[in-house]
Amino acid sequence: VSEDIRVWFESFGDSALIISFTYFIDAKIEYLDRLNLISKINLEIKKKFETAKLEMAYPTQTIYLKKEK
Repeated sequence: VSEDIRVWFESFGDSALIISFTYFIDAKIEYLDRLNLISKINLEIKKKFETAKLEMAYPTQTIYLKKEK
C-alpha cells in the first residue's frame, strides 16, 4: 500500500455521514492477496473506529402491520 492515503468527509447519507478512504495497492500483487489486503485494511479501519468509540450506522427499518378485521 502506498503512502498516498486519502480520507475525506464525502456527503450526508439518509442516516449516515459518508466518509471515503482511498489507498493505492501495488498492481503486481496477486488477486487473492489483494482481496486479503483490502479485508485486512478495512478490518483495521473498523478496529480504529471501535477503539475511538465511534459507532457505525446500519440501515434499519420498522414495519407496522395493520391487522384486518
